[in-house]
Amino acid sequence: ILYLFKLIMEKSQENLHKVEIVSSGIEDKNLHVRETIGVIRQLFFEASHHILITGYAISSYFQQLADLLIEKGKEGINIEIYIENNQNSNLRNLECYLNEKNIKIYKFNNPSNKSSLHAKTIVVDYQKALITSANMSYNGMINNIEIGALIEGKQVKKIIQIIEKMKKDSLFELIN
Repeated sequence: ILYLFKLIMEKSQENLHKVEIVSSGIEDKNLHVRETIGVIRQLFFEASHHILITGYAISSYFQQLADLLIEKGKEGINIEIYIENNQNSNLRNLECYLNEKNIKIYKFNNPSNKSSLHAKTIVVDYQKALITSANMSYNGMINNIEIGALIEGKQVKKIIQIIEKMKKDSLFELIN
């Protein structure tokens, strides 16, 4: 009976995940909610082998994270950035990464033009993911009221699976 109980506990632990709410544009210490930009910095800093980023709008504000990402790439961490193709400023604001080692940039390439890559996610080491409404812009990180969730656990791998399926279906084009 004890062995069966142990197996049941191990199986239930497999499916557990941790969720933490994060936000932008709200300053209230009583809410005990972390700021989106702080969570992003921590995720990048703690990454040990892989960072995946998806974004709709990436402004020049994202440049404050450039040095950290470039350094992570030089450490051998594989970085993949997936961006919406219809946002003209996205590529301009990612130019500093185009020739960096271990950093790959993909643009969404939907032939029907009926949808856009609106997902705003960061996945680190296949174990932690930030899913947020915030764009990688000053307004998304500071001004706007944005809410997201930092999750840990088995479900994080599903985000990677979605991106991999989109790549397989030729919905992304590597630009560097």
